[in-house]
Amino acid sequence: MLNVISVDVEEYFHATNISSVIGPPSKHHLASRLEQSIEKVLNIFSRLQVRGTFFILGLVAQRFPELIKKIAAEGHEVASHGYGHELAYNLAPAQFLEDVYRTRLMLEDMIGKPVYGYRAPNFSIKEGNEWAYDKLIEAGYRYDSSCYPIWHPRYANQRRSRKPELIKRESGCLFEFPLAVGKLNVFGRELRLPLAGGAYWRLFPLPYLRWGLRRMQEEEPGWFTCYVHPWEFDPGQPVFAELSFLTKLRHYGRMKSFERKFERLLQSFEFGPLCEAGKQSFGGKFLDQSPFSDD
Repeated sequence: MLNVISVDVEEYFHATNISSVIGPPSKHHLASRLEQSIEKVLNIFSRLQVRGTFFILGLVAQRFPELIKKIAAEGHEVASHGYGHELAYNLAPAQFLEDVYRTRLMLEDMIGKPVYGYRAPNFSIKEGNEWAYDKLIEAGYRYDSSCYPIWHPRYANQRRSRKPELIKRESGCLFEFPLAVGKLNVFGRELRLPLAGGAYWRLFPLPYLRWGLRRMQEEEPGWFTCYVHPWEFDPGQPVFAELSFLTKLRHYGRMKSFERKFERLLQSFEFGPLCEAGKQSFGGKFLDQSPFSDD
């Protein structure tokens, strides 16, 4: 089965980890470092003949339209990361709808192809703001990949399914593709293990990641979804001294060696775009624009 590799296309200063010291992106004027990071990711994919899904911020697309066109031209899927990296649960439903609808139309106009998928910044669709699924359906999306079903102080989704699911609403349906999470049974209780990417991929040992992802392949449906950020390939980015030790570790930890580790992970499994993995599992109805039937 085809596993999913995705890239959340955002600047280093969009990372929620460092917002406590630099504030929201709209309040500062830090220099962009995105182009060189994206080029590095694209070169890795090209060298290993891997295609993926790029969840792109509207702000980034506006600033670097030729870069977005290049991503699409090289055979990668273009999807939406929202417009300005606002956490979904910090927006009112009407604001969220405007954000995701605006971004989808912008990206489609830019690449001349449909945009089917969305991922919320910082996986910020969780218990309490599931209304976001209704708004995504209204905005014309066919799938979401915002659920990281583990415990985390910013996105506590540990009670959500680890498997892809079809979310049904009166207005339509939306496929949900959660990020990769393993499990162990410890004294009769399920322990969930983060495996999908980000700091977990940089900080956790490679054998652990391979072991956990292979266990997921043995389960139903037999594939998993992972992610990286472009800024994780940029060890030369500014270091903000005001950050706590743990926050520095999460954001900057093992960044210098991550490129080689990422390549080894890509070589360990078969990866591709989310739209292709979805079609592989759910057939033609996955991207069908008509309402889903109950069969």
